[in-house]
Amino acid sequence: MAEKIVVFSGAKWEPIVAYCRAVRVGQHVAVFGRAHQEAFADVTPATSMVEVSRLIGDGMLIEIEADAIIDES
Repeated sequence: MAEKIVVFSGAKWEPIVAYCRAVRVGQHVAVFGRAHQEAFADVTPATSMVEVSRLIGDGMLIEIEADAIIDES
């Protein structure tokens, strides 16, 4: 099984709600890239936007979520 690396920011909500900022498992870049290309070859992937009355913390103004691949070559 591939090594699992979990990344926390130290936010008070992470242990309370049971979430983390990132999870990295293995290095399946080529497989992911091929699958993504096959699915989205002719389109630009869309994003989603949601309007909410407030975020979980009083000091938070915006929340951004993204999927990323780290190329370590």
